[in-house]
Amino acid sequence: MSNNKYFQFISDFWDMFPQQDRDRLAETWHGYEQVLASVYQKFVECDLNVSINDIQPYSTSRWLDYSFGASNKVSAAAIFTSSQDLSQGINLSSRYLIRVRVNGLIEKEVDCRGVNPKETRIDEIISNINFAFGFQFARAIKENSLIQLVSNIEGINSSIEILWSSKSDKDCTEFVLGFVEEDLPKRYPEYPYSYSIPYSNVVRIPIFQNAVRDDSADIVLHDDIDFKLDSTGVIWFKTEPPSTLWAKKTMYDDETPWNNFGYLMGIYQKNTSTYLSVLQGLWYAFWMGSKPDNIRTALYLLFGLPVAKSSGIVSSVSAEKIVVIHIVTGKQIGRAHV
Repeated sequence: MSNNKYFQFISDFWDMFPQQDRDRLAETWHGYEQVLASVYQKFVECDLNVSINDIQPYSTSRWLDYSFGASNKVSAAAIFTSSQDLSQGINLSSRYLIRVRVNGLIEKEVDCRGVNPKETRIDEIISNINFAFGFQFARAIKENSLIQLVSNIEGINSSIEILWSSKSDKDCTEFVLGFVEEDLPKRYPEYPYSYSIPYSNVVRIPIFQNAVRDDSADIVLHDDIDFKLDSTGVIWFKTEPPSTLWAKKTMYDDETPWNNFGYLMGIYQKNTSTYLSVLQGLWYAFWMGSKPDNIRTALYLLFGLPVAKSSGIVSSVSAEKIVVIHIVTGKQIGRAHV
């Protein structure tokens, strides 16, 4: 065991202990190491958070345990929300079929055409879907621009599957629900096992594992691959999780940037990396004086425009990002286009 190394630095008397007892002592020392590491991390965060340049957007706690069982299981209905804006109507004269399966049992192919197929309205599409399935399956959201499908049951058996139509040349899934044939089939929810968590203001849990020691863990789950945490404090797993898991790191939103620096300027936004950049830029302009360049940078940050944090050369521009090559190191730095 790795923590037996400490026996090299203490009296030979301890070598007389049976190996089982030595292993127990090693595990105890390992536990103390983790407790001290967690406390030390808190001290480091507090030290960094007094500087606008080094402030951490989120607080962290190490090695919290999470239980998953009947007491905190969340029963929810499967929901799918389309990405196609249908507020102006749609031409379904030549392609008009969608195929959907709900709860793994009911599968229908729906003719979505309205009275005038060339100008089919979203309410007509919704009416056709609900009539085909026999219950209130579809509804309009976002000011009658998007279609949302909601299962009529809750729990692990609640599901929605988007399938390609039997008549490929008549399929309108791309125009109504936002999927091309290569994307299908799609099943929702992708993470069907949902549980509430006992801690508040949690924004991210990078890794779960079923043991504190890495070499003892035979189950390791990763964020956005094996599970997802939503903004309501519900965690969703792709497969049923063990009854107890340990989080190496739990990240909390204590709104530290606002409390430490945003409040003094009277500028509040949701705690994101963009908000942190806004505060850093404004405080830089405040301390360096109201020069035109500083004011310009501050305004760019306030309006969400991309800003390079250091001098460089723009090598490429796309809809997603601006790539800047740092003049000194030659390192490429991607800038998100917001």
